[in-house]
Amino acid sequence: IVPQGAKEALDLGITGPEGIEISRPEELEAEATHRVITIANRTHCPVYLVNVSSMSAGDVIAAAKMQGKVVYAETTTAHATLTGMHYYHQDWFHAAAYVTVPPLRLDTNTSAYLMSLLAK
Repeated sequence: IVPQGAKEALDLGITGPEGIEISRPEELEAEATHRVITIANRTHCPVYLVNVSSMSAGDVIAAAKMQGKVVYAETTTAHATLTGMHYYHQDWFHAAAYVTVPPLRLDTNTSAYLMSLLAK
């Protein structure tokens, strides 16, 4: 899926750091989060998710916890304090320094949302 997203970015003429968000969209993180929680639950295993970067993945985690599934999750310092707006900085070196996988998200509310959600 990531190579297809990278191709989409290239087809749009995007060759810089801002393409990271296109190649790894939020909905894929939410889908992957849902799948791993579902598989873990079906096999009666707890799951520990790292590097959670999006509100939609956070929502999946919160819903699973409310259903009594054993899910633990954490984000990174970068995802808890920064946004993907740095990918659009005019200085390529500045923008490239902020590339992470999963990518920082553009929504300025994501950081606070993840911190409040994952602290529970």
